[in-house]
Amino acid sequence: MIRKIEGEQVLMRVFIGESDVTGGKPLYMALLELFKVRGLAGATVLRGIEGFGAVGLHLAQLLDQDQFKIVAISTVEGALYNPQGLDVRQLVDLRGKYADKLVLHYPDAQKISKDELFTQEMDVLFPCAGLHSINKENISHLQAKIVIAGSNCAADDACAEFLHQRGIRYIPGFVANAASVLKSYITKQGGIKDLQGQERELKRLFAKRVDELLRKSTQSRVSEYQQAVQIAHEHINNFAQRKPSFMRRLKKKIASIIRWSPIC
Repeated sequence: MIRKIEGEQVLMRVFIGESDVTGGKPLYMALLELFKVRGLAGATVLRGIEGFGAVGLHLAQLLDQDQFKIVAISTVEGALYNPQGLDVRQLVDLRGKYADKLVLHYPDAQKISKDELFTQEMDVLFPCAGLHSINKENISHLQAKIVIAGSNCAADDACAEFLHQRGIRYIPGFVANAASVLKSYITKQGGIKDLQGQERELKRLFAKRVDELLRKSTQSRVSEYQQAVQIAHEHINNFAQRKPSFMRRLKKKIASIIRWSPIC
């Protein structure tokens, strides 16, 4: 049944034109799911990307294809900010010529420090670089409404909960970067041989996972991070019941890694 649209409405236009399922693509799908929940108009959303390497660069290209406005990016050499938007194609060209020093050669933006990127005005922030990019030093100054992590452990447990208290939705990296695992699952299941079919199934499964996370966190009134950890534990426990011998071997392997890890 067709429903008549009355009054002010929100338009969400989605463009999916890439077959690549690594790098920034999962972040883009996570972004779309969050926009649906938050009711944001995609054409007016401002994004900032910390890290302009494999993940950040690919994400920027995907967002640019759908005419989203990217206002900030950073590398190890510094950061760029322009509230009117950055030219992604020019950034990609400069990346090929100067690598991380591209921020020193881009002309039409304010040169800021890496840390200052987090304090700029934007709707969505993508931490795609270092460990604990969001920390006690910058978390109170974030202006983003949504944070989608492209790196592992972009925020620790305490910071993730503080984001929730501030009303900022945080999607951790182990959720936003889950497409590679889902891709392996689809391949192992068999049945879908063509790449387009696998792409459609990947999108369906990923959207289902994100939708489950957002729905349960809203119902339970807990942070997205806390809910994601709980869902992960449930999946692990279910798997452990089905594959007890495998889990015993896995625990021994993890214990040996932790014992000899230089960061522990």
